[in-house]
Amino acid sequence: MTDFKCRFGTKVENDMNRLLDHLRQQAMNGKYIYRGEPKNYQKVSSSLYRQCKKRKILPNEKQNSLKWREKMWELQKDIVAQARRFLPGRQKLGMYEQIFWDQGGHSLMHYIDTEEYEILCQLQHYGGATNLIDFTTDHFVALFFACEQEYSKNGRIILSEMTPLPVRISDSRVQAQKSVFVQVPEGFMESGHFKRIKIAAELKIPLLLYLEQCHAISSETLFPDIQGAVRHWDANKSVLFRIEEAIQKNLNNKFDEAVEIYSECLSRSLDMDPWMLVNRSIAKFNLKNWQDSCDDLTMAITIIENDWRWHHDATWGFVLFFRGMAHIQSQGWDEALQDLNAAREKNFDIVNEFHKRFNSIADFESDLDFTLHDDVKIVLSNPESDS
Repeated sequence: MTDFKCRFGTKVENDMNRLLDHLRQQAMNGKYIYRGEPKNYQKVSSSLYRQCKKRKILPNEKQNSLKWREKMWELQKDIVAQARRFLPGRQKLGMYEQIFWDQGGHSLMHYIDTEEYEILCQLQHYGGATNLIDFTTDHFVALFFACEQEYSKNGRIILSEMTPLPVRISDSRVQAQKSVFVQVPEGFMESGHFKRIKIAAELKIPLLLYLEQCHAISSETLFPDIQGAVRHWDANKSVLFRIEEAIQKNLNNKFDEAVEIYSECLSRSLDMDPWMLVNRSIAKFNLKNWQDSCDDLTMAITIIENDWRWHHDATWGFVLFFRGMAHIQSQGWDEALQDLNAAREKNFDIVNEFHKRFNSIADFESDLDFTLHDDVKIVLSNPESDS
C-alpha cells in the first residue's frame, strides 16, 4: 500500500482526502450519473457534435434551435445507415419510443428501432461518431477517467441527473465500467444542467494509485482487452521516453539532468519501478550525494519486498550492493558490510561488480579522502569471505 504522505507530501494527501470525502457525499444522494474528463473542455459533448463543429457542417443558427437538433438527428441516422453496410444479415427487431428533453424542458419525440440503437451502442463502444455521451453509474470509475490522462492539466467529474439509456452490449468492458449513455438533441449539455467537481492536476497520480489499491480500478480492470494495453501505453509513453533520456544523461555523465528527469518521471508514474529509483540513486552517487543515494535505494528495496514482480536475486543483489557502496562513501562501515554480505547471500557477485565499476581497491581509495575499513576490503576482494 502506498504511503501517500511519504511519496507525495502532507498537502497532497490532505487535498486528496477532502476531494474523496466530497465525492462520496455527492454519491450518497443516489441521483447522479457520472462522467470523468481529463481536462476542462468547453462543453460536455458527443463525439458527433465535436466532429461537426470541427468541420463546420452544422447550421449557422443558435445551437439549441430546432433546425440544429434535426440536423444532428439526420447525421446520426446517416451514420447508422452506413454502419449497416458492414453488418450483413441484421434485421430490424421492433421499435421503442425514446423521449428526449431539450434544455428548456420541452419533449422531443423520436422513434428508434431496436436494431438502430444497438448499432449506435456498438459504434459508441468502438469509438465511432454518435450523438451518445458516455456516463457511468460509479463515481470512482468517473474519477479514474478524470485522472487517467493529461497529467499536467486539471480534470473534472460531471454529475448529471438525466435519465440514462441502457447500453445494449454484452461486453466485459461495459460491465466493468458500469456504462450508461446519455443523448441530448443538441449534442452537448448546457452548463447549467449538471454539476462538476474539479480534479487538480497534482492529485491525478495519487488518486489513480488510490483507485487501484483501494477499489481495484485501473486500465487493466476497466479495459480487460487489448485496448487497455493501448490506453496504458498512451497514458505513460511520455514517461517511458523521458526515462530513456535520463539513461542517456547518466551514460554521458550529465548526472544533475538525469536526477531531474528521474524525479519528474517518478512523480508522474503509476508504477513505482524500483529501477527508476536505482538509476536516480546512481546519478546521486556520482554527484556524491551519498545519503540521498541511500534513501533512494532503501525505497527501492521496500518496493522489491512488497511486489512479487521484483522478487529475483539479480535485482535484490544489485540494489543491496550499490547501497553498500553508498554506505562506504559515508563511512557507515557496519551498514556497508551488512548490505554487501546480504547481496552475496542473493548470489550476487559483489567482487566482480566492484572491480568492473571501480577497477581495484587501490584505485577506489585513491578517489576517496580516507582508507577503507579492513573488513570491507576483505569482502570486496575475496569471493569466499563471510565477514
